[in-house]
Amino acid sequence: MQQMRGDIFDLAPLIEYREDGEFILVLIDGAGHHEQAELNRFLAKAQEIADGIFPVRDESCSWMINTGRNGKVFGSVFGGDLRNPRSGSI
Repeated sequence: MQQMRGDIFDLAPLIEYREDGEFILVLIDGAGHHEQAELNRFLAKAQEIADGIFPVRDESCSWMINTGRNGKVFGSVFGGDLRNPRSGSI
């Protein structure tokens, strides 16, 4: 898996498998003090990578990436729905 490191996120993501492994949730901590435009660029790149590596499902998303700090979500993207492939795009 490609790693995205730099000024925004320095911690390894937490990955959860839900719905019997049919849904992947990636939680990335460390986004609380950055500009929204910078966060959106990061999430757009994360979505591009996720679209290329995570599986897809019919009529339901198969993955979500959340960014935040101390349990508060600041940004989110999702995808993997065959019928609506751009539903969670930035």
